Amino acid sequence: MSKALSITINLEKDPPQSPEIMHELNVLCVIYEIFNQNVLLFWSPNDRYLAFIKIDLQDVPQANFLKYDLLLDNNDRYSIPYPKFGDTLPLLDVYIYNIRSGKTIRVPRPKEYEKLKSDLYIYHVVWYCDTCLSIVYGNRAQNSSIIQLYEIQTINTDNDKIIFKTRYLEETQKGTLLTRFLKPFFFTYGETKYLVAFLFFKHPQIDATLSADICVDEIIYVDDFNQIYFTASRQNNTLERQVYRWNYTNDQIDAECLSCNNGNESCGYANAKFSRGNGSYYILECYGPTIPYSTLYSRTEKLILVNENAPFRAWIRNRLMPYVDYFSVPLDKKNTVGHGMIIFPPNYNPNVTIASYPVIVSINDQLYDQRVTKKFVLPLVEFAHVTQDNISIVLFDSHGSTGQDENYLKMTESNWFQSQHLKEHEKKFNETLNATRFGLKAR
Repeated sequence: MSKALSITINLEKDPPQSPEIMHELNVLCVIYEIFNQNVLLFWSPNDRYLAFIKIDLQDVPQANFLKYDLLLDNNDRYSIPYPKFGDTLPLLDVYIYNIRSGKTIRVPRPKEYEKLKSDLYIYHVVWYCDTCLSIVYGNRAQNSSIIQLYEIQTINTDNDKIIFKTRYLEETQKGTLLTRFLKPFFFTYGETKYLVAFLFFKHPQIDATLSADICVDEIIYVDDFNQIYFTASRQNNTLERQVYRWNYTNDQIDAECLSCNNGNESCGYANAKFSRGNGSYYILECYGPTIPYSTLYSRTEKLILVNENAPFRAWIRNRLMPYVDYFSVPLDKKNTVGHGMIIFPPNYNPNVTIASYPVIVSINDQLYDQRVTKKFVLPLVEFAHVTQDNISIVLFDSHGSTGQDENYLKMTESNWFQSQHLKEHEKKFNETLNATRFGLKAR
């Protein structure tokens, strides 16, 4: 899709024959593949509803909070913040936000929640139309998966009701990822890729010069009102990223920073995700340096705080959460460097403490999980990331972990770097990065 051309084709099974279409495809200067891009935010096709996943931390017993006594040095290698392996895990729920009424409702949980409790994950949320969606659930051991179909019925102008329609359950004795864990597709003529592109030759004014202090990182969206939304940093600071809006038809007007206003004082690294219909709404996601949060905006106003992560803020105030540090990893001999954030427990000692927070790696914003234990491959929740050279390091497992193998910490720095096989896996996007060891570099 572009501002000047809207087409729907299957590039793999139905290659375009028209010279005009081929020309348009060949001159695309910026292409973003948004298929499967959103991790925790799922728009209905026509921007009527927003589905999002939240972690229910309100009922977590206070006894599960880790309390550090900074006057003592217990040298306990497994003294890690909640949740630890064996702790009661928080529940995950899907919520639906009605753009028109401004009300939020929770999707009914499957009956397996009663048996599995918090051992149940939410893998995917897929919309078929504005009133029909499916949710894929699975357990931690990855030997059971559930697909449930729901319908949204309108009761009156301000109220909706979610109706369970049907379900599919698959179980196996093998602890492997089942095909039913994969994202279900609603399609008529086969799988389709969705591309968003901006054609420079259709809008030559985009070449107008921005302020020299702003180093543009990525164009996020171009609307129908000559507005460009993009991420950028000041003075090319790779550890900072803000979201800007700019009218490219008037090079006398400076870009407006949407993530820098008074309501986002704690936002130093941000991104935005636009609704799938006409882009009338966007989610402003602030990843740090404090606890991340997500806010829903229209083009003119703030609508709702989608995810505040309030319990995490309380944990930080009580020194119950780890601290964030930055690190860089050389990926090849051509000076390709991956920058990232790493989360350590408050009293982390690299000589005696095992970092139990597993890591997933994103290449070109496509998420892959890493085998962080000897038994399970754990799907993780996005917590904080830094992007550089199209490589993102994402940390924090909201469901806890059994801890990394302590032998990882016994590796020398030379061997540690040699174990990074990202360049090999860049060519195989569908493989899990089991060989990576991000997040365990001891200082």
